[in-house]
Amino acid sequence: TTLLTFVVLAACQGSPSDTPPKTTTEPANTAAAAPRQPHFTGRLPLTVQPALNAVGETACMPARNRVCSSDGTQGWVPITDPGKVVLVEATTRLNDEHTSWTTVLRFDRATTRQLSRAARDAAAAGGVVLLVRDGRAVTAVLPLDLDGPRATFAGLSKPEAWALVTDFRTGE
Repeated sequence: TTLLTFVVLAACQGSPSDTPPKTTTEPANTAAAAPRQPHFTGRLPLTVQPALNAVGETACMPARNRVCSSDGTQGWVPITDPGKVVLVEATTRLNDEHTSWTTVLRFDRATTRQLSRAARDAAAAGGVVLLVRDGRAVTAVLPLDLDGPRATFAGLSKPEAWALVTDFRTGE
């Protein structure tokens, strides 16, 4: 058994060599780079429109008394005159629990009065506040989600959050 132990140990050590094993300084290609989160910074003029959801429509056709979503699948009835606001930033981030995303839209402080009026009118009628660009609603905001110069969308999926910010980036 002593001879067998010697043979096994010799086999495990391998043959001696003066050449060290080859090493590489290149990083392993095991993980793809993560895409950068969408972000908008600038000055994007928008119309803010208090409105009620149009019920019973399968497609929306723009009209004087109708605001349609950018894809034409949803419509709203305006309830008061629109106001003008300026979006200065749109960001999104993963929430602290890593279960959903939060998107924040920040508006020029000079337009806070228009946002507050729209939120008050929409809340009084049970409606929403539309952010409109080029005659189409980019998004609808619940009045309670407007706080001063900010609109916060919590509990979004990643595609929803990223698409919301990207919708404003296309206006750059």
